Amino acid sequence: MISISSLTIEQIRQHRKNGAKLYLYGAGDAVSSYARIALATLSAKDLKIDGFFDDDDSRTGKTFEGYPIYSSSDTSMVDSGTLVIITSNYFRTIMKGPVLNEPGVIVSSMVRILEEAHPEEFVGLMSFEEVQRRSHTHKSKLLQVQGFQGEVYVNALDVQVTEKCTMKCVDCSNLMQYYQKPVDSDIGQLLKNLDTFVGAIDHLADARVIGGEPFLVRDLASVLNYLGLNPKVGHVTVYTNGTIVPRQDVLEALRDPKIVVEITDYDEHSRNLKRVCETLEAEKIKFFAHKPQNWTDSARIVKNNLNPNELSQMFDACCVNDALTILHGRIYHCPFSANAINLDAFDVSQAEYLDLEDFQDSASLRSSFKSWYFGRPHLDSCAYCLGRDYMQPRVIPGVQTKHVIKIPIVREQ
Repeated sequence: MISISSLTIEQIRQHRKNGAKLYLYGAGDAVSSYARIALATLSAKDLKIDGFFDDDDSRTGKTFEGYPIYSSSDTSMVDSGTLVIITSNYFRTIMKGPVLNEPGVIVSSMVRILEEAHPEEFVGLMSFEEVQRRSHTHKSKLLQVQGFQGEVYVNALDVQVTEKCTMKCVDCSNLMQYYQKPVDSDIGQLLKNLDTFVGAIDHLADARVIGGEPFLVRDLASVLNYLGLNPKVGHVTVYTNGTIVPRQDVLEALRDPKIVVEITDYDEHSRNLKRVCETLEAEKIKFFAHKPQNWTDSARIVKNNLNPNELSQMFDACCVNDALTILHGRIYHCPFSANAINLDAFDVSQAEYLDLEDFQDSASLRSSFKSWYFGRPHLDSCAYCLGRDYMQPRVIPGVQTKHVIKIPIVREQ
């Protein structure tokens, strides 16, 4: 098996100064593909590449963003000292590529490159939150193939503290627009469940505190304090729509250096955006605000009639296939699955989620979680989803409905 390093920008720069060729392996053309992310951050640091390798032979001889695409079997393009950066998460497949197995070829992941990325490098391309999420995923997938199979590294967990929202977006991909009588999560139960779950894993890269609108929740500070103090949690992001100014106890919790507040600016709908930003700045709390980006037609519950292989491909391409959700005592594999099942929109097997109340402690949960999280090619819920791979048709973000949208109950005949 080839060795995959994780070079820094400075190390890559030194290789180039020494005359090494530089290629990216994986020319994915999705909006937030690793190829686009790598090109953006390398270009911002004045590092140019010589081209791409790709396993899709139909793309050989074509170009991507002005750079030539070569077959991954074309060993004539590399020599000893050539540097190839993997811009994909399909490590097991890519590691078999002939060009990577040529003597002297240096293979690197994107882990350190992504760690050195800056928000300004992606303005007009994609949200930096998406870059960070992709960074966590890349590292997680790499760990899985480098002999860390014994560890449980979770990329992202949506901690859904409420179904209530101050907005009602027609195309909310988390399905808040379908809740007739939304409720807050039982915070006591949530804290107990979080403790069981986090105790069962080795590391949680990003805990994403979401709703609805999380600043509506009275006991939110206790959730933030738990996540901030837990050493297994690397980063905490709180998502808000700029309508609610946090209470003082929440502000105190938000001062934790591992927490950042991400505000989506929906123009007139974010009625308290200025006050929220001024308050967070005065309290020296990390935050950033941005317009909604890259909304796709992913909020409808529709039987898609795809076969199992097609469902697996859709799940593999999904932008939230590694974003777990904890909601009302259960762990789900994605936010669509969590809320669609919570709304009782369609029938699924019990394999679709883990009921945390079924486990006496973290140790009993750990083995069940590993087989559940890593062992399924797709979800039951995928059969009722249109997909979230950024190739879906775009929709106008933040369009409001005055009335709750009727849940399209989908049942097998």
